[in-house]
Amino acid sequence: MKNKGLNILNNMIFAFTGIFVGHVICLYRNIDFYKSQSISWYEDLLYWGVLWLIEIVVCLIIRHKIKKIEKLEKE
Repeated sequence: MKNKGLNILNNMIFAFTGIFVGHVICLYRNIDFYKSQSISWYEDLLYWGVLWLIEIVVCLIIRHKIKKIEKLEKE
């Protein structure tokens, strides 16, 4: 059951990374859109980057705790 949980967390990490990379590509392709707005193009990128980093850190912490519990159960 714990391996299933680790697989789900790994899939979440890859999904979050794919979403972030896709957003960066779309942002780069539509950079002219930001010329008409008052914010810079990289502010949106920074916002999504911080959210991505928080999601990845949370997933890695949960993954570490699952592995730690699994290691204690084996002993």
